[in-house]
Amino acid sequence: MHISEVYIENFRIFGCKKEALTLQLSRGLNVLVGENDSGKTALVDAIRLCLGTTARDQPRITLDDFHFGPSGREIELTIRCKFAFATDDEAGAFVEYLTPGDSGPMLYVMLRAVRPGDEAKSLRRNGITAEVTTGPDGGGPRMDAVMRQQLTSTFLKPLRDAASELSSGRGSRLSQILSSHKQFQGQDKSDFDPDTADEPSTLVGIMRKAERAIENNAVIAETQRSLNTDYLAHFTIANAPLQGRAGMARAELRHILEKLDLWIENPALAERTMRGLGSMNILFMASELLLLRQNEDVGLPLLLIEEPEAHLHPQLQLLVSEYLSRNAAGDGDSRMQVIMTTHSPTLGSKLRLEAITLMSDGRAFPLAPGQTRLDTNDYRYLERFMDATKANLFFAKGVLIVEGDAENILLPTLATLLGRSLTHYGVSIVKVGSTGLFRYSRIFRRLDTDGEEAAVPIRVACIADRDIAEHSPAAGTVEQKIRTLRENDGGSVRTFVSPYRTFESDLAIHGLGEQLHRAIRMARKVKSVRRALTDEERDKADAEAKIEYATIAAENDNVFALADIIYAPLAKKSVGKPETAQFLAELLEREFVNEASSLRSKLPPYLIEAIDHVTPNVQRAVQ
Repeated sequence: MHISEVYIENFRIFGCKKEALTLQLSRGLNVLVGENDSGKTALVDAIRLCLGTTARDQPRITLDDFHFGPSGREIELTIRCKFAFATDDEAGAFVEYLTPGDSGPMLYVMLRAVRPGDEAKSLRRNGITAEVTTGPDGGGPRMDAVMRQQLTSTFLKPLRDAASELSSGRGSRLSQILSSHKQFQGQDKSDFDPDTADEPSTLVGIMRKAERAIENNAVIAETQRSLNTDYLAHFTIANAPLQGRAGMARAELRHILEKLDLWIENPALAERTMRGLGSMNILFMASELLLLRQNEDVGLPLLLIEEPEAHLHPQLQLLVSEYLSRNAAGDGDSRMQVIMTTHSPTLGSKLRLEAITLMSDGRAFPLAPGQTRLDTNDYRYLERFMDATKANLFFAKGVLIVEGDAENILLPTLATLLGRSLTHYGVSIVKVGSTGLFRYSRIFRRLDTDGEEAAVPIRVACIADRDIAEHSPAAGTVEQKIRTLRENDGGSVRTFVSPYRTFESDLAIHGLGEQLHRAIRMARKVKSVRRALTDEERDKADAEAKIEYATIAAENDNVFALADIIYAPLAKKSVGKPETAQFLAELLEREFVNEASSLRSKLPPYLIEAIDHVTPNVQRAVQ
């Protein structure tokens, strides 16, 4: 069995009616990505509240859990989990709570919480009432405690103190994990027989033998004799003798397990050593997975995990990603369903795209086939070429998708000088090459719903070169090229096309020809000396380039011809575009600081429009 759908209304960021969340989940791995405050944690916490967890520290609903909207804080919230079953045997365990469905019986578990209208009363511990029922509208019977126990999930919280969780102590998480493990069943019975030489095999039996051995220890026995003979005998009144007995307190299984620690052993050292947070985090995850996999044939094998990347370097993150992808329900025999949140581009780059759900502003956008404009080849391409740098797009407020290194290097500088810092606006810039430009943008395109495409609230700008050699091509050629490039526009995605030739030549045509020529000259100088330039060499090359540009500009009054001359070393690849872009960025930072209007007048309009598109002035409210 697995959760096939979650419905959340009036809970934290999720509002009512159109603002409520309805999300379909797969039976295997489900990964929630998105910026902070997009709804990832709220979704996980909603499931925890509705179903409960295997940990003893159960969450409870507070006033802050009720959605705060334009009309104030809501009075009632609803969380509903819908379950599907793989076999009739699974469904049979819940037969009295089932609802018939087109694809078979379904189980609905609904949590409805109500608070008093007076917020002061809501703050009291008993001011909020919550009830868990069954049925699609909550009108079914309430589940008893035994049945609800079968639906509890395993939850790994973010930034967990793994060392503390795995240490001994009263109510330790390790003792909870071990006591719930199937192989510990029967270990609470003592099989110690003092009249035989047979060795006990159960934990409690072993402890009983240890207790007896300690009580019979010569030092303990002598201390007990001295206490009774030399002291207590003198305080005996009439027929009420006082007799002391030294020994261990009777330990039950719980006490034994609470004495256990779990650590990573270093075979090369005889002493126990302290390991780092990352290693302990991996050990804690492994212990929780041990319990979940051992008991997954009973009840709901659901793992809720927030930010598994906590304290882990990229290589360990990839191992965690591979394990969860391989061991979640799928083609194998595992029944484990995983719902995971992450902020890690490293994890995002290696997960199957169809397992990812993009969260933004309290809305969920699954990337599974049939939900996006991606076709089968797009999924294959993206899973092969998505890396950690490109996976930044999953966590951005806006995305600039560019073809080459020059745009990748220069656009952040241009945006900052225009007063629209990409970092400040939460915009990721992704370099994908010309062949992958629209494969990445289609991640944010949704299939039409009732004839209208649902827009993902993340603005995406694709910047494309025209890639036509002539400045004056045949009639209709440019228009057709632009129409072709813009066929992938829709929703929040727009394509901005070079009106002439390439990114660099456009800069030269519109007013940055001198700066581009100087940057090319410095890049050529670096290539010739094969080392970084000294300040003196840089200044000399720059001064010579200014003189050269003045001569070239005086001889060519046609801006297109002048741009071709300036661009020629880049076209012939005698100078690298990335090196040129780096020098150009440095020149612009020196000459146009606090000169946004002057720079704007010298930039191609399509670049300004693209930057403006992903850095809107409207500030989005965050709950």
